Amino acid sequence: MHNEIIKKANWLELLFDLIFVYAVSKAAHILAHLHEGHIGAGQYVTFILVMTLIWWTWTGHTLFATRFYADIWMAANDRPSTFSSLFCFVGFSCSISGIHKSILMLSKTN
Repeated sequence: MHNEIIKKANWLELLFDLIFVYAVSKAAHILAHLHEGHIGAGQYVTFILVMTLIWWTWTGHTLFATRFYADIWMAANDRPSTFSSLFCFVGFSCSISGIHKSILMLSKTN
């Protein structure tokens, strides 16, 4: 048997992942609105841009946590920055529908 340390996800990491699930559901909602029976190019572009931001934010945090949170001291002392990034991402997630509406308004005026 190997002497590997198995790290389990803590409550903060699970909360962080749950916020990302909410963001992905809001992004998927962009594609749910059909205009004249089809999904417009603006919707695809908006969806790809929003999903790119979501993906890279989640990947960056996950890689950082995997690399540096093996040290218990680092995991405990990095909670304030994790909470601040979590609250920033909650704000971004809540504004996804506003971003989509703004782009739709711009595309209708052109």
